[in-house]
Amino acid sequence: MTLDDRVRYATAKVRNIVYYRLDVEENNAERYRCQYMHVLRQYRKLLVDLVNDLGPSDPRTGWFEGLIDIIDPKVKSNECLSTIEDLEWYINNEQ
Repeated sequence: MTLDDRVRYATAKVRNIVYYRLDVEENNAERYRCQYMHVLRQYRKLLVDLVNDLGPSDPRTGWFEGLIDIIDPKVKSNECLSTIEDLEWYINNEQ
């Protein structure tokens, strides 16, 4: 997978996380029990690897570092909703 493909994947993944937690689960009570702790932790690791590969001179690095700052490396289940809401605000206001 090329670096540009990884950037597109990371961008799409954060949008999907936000969409499924804030839109789909809010309207479908059966899905409300889904867990996001491991999804967020894994996504943060993906972002850290991506930022390391992009390097400091790439203009996209800052945006992805902002996402990393939002997700606690040890995010807990009870913090997932607020973290995802912060991610939603970030992707809607910081591009």
